[in-house]
Amino acid sequence: MVSWDKRVLPGDIIHYPGKQEADYYLYPPGIHGKEAAELLKKGKVPGMLCGDQLFLPPKTFCPDEEMSEGTVVEVEGPFLAALVTVIYEDFYGRSLEEPQVLGLITVPGAVGGYLGVIKADPEMVFPGMRVKPIFKKEEERTGAITDILYWVPEGD
Repeated sequence: MVSWDKRVLPGDIIHYPGKQEADYYLYPPGIHGKEAAELLKKGKVPGMLCGDQLFLPPKTFCPDEEMSEGTVVEVEGPFLAALVTVIYEDFYGRSLEEPQVLGLITVPGAVGGYLGVIKADPEMVFPGMRVKPIFKKEEERTGAITDILYWVPEGD
């Protein structure tokens, strides 16, 4: 006899065949999400101050203090590409027309960072290089992290 509810280990995922339809999905922004979205709409990079510690991206609560609220702040930089990688092939092993540079963008002393595309010559990109964000046009911004189109080396 087969049972759909049978679990082998605690935590196993139970899968029920069929579809669950929804007219739309609503994702509330959370306690500080609206503040972070407003900064993105203004072309500014948001972070979260918890005491004297800066977190990128902003958190819902400060992780070191149970359920403690932090303060959403504009992060002015300098922004650094802490980690970089150059991608030459797609998921299927096909060569890309142009290599893509991805990086973990952070600021000195911050915890975490933003993942983003770095528009630069792959031969000139290195960990620790200074970058700056390039935002969508003001009228196209929605308050999402995708308002940051990409990052470029500082000085470009």
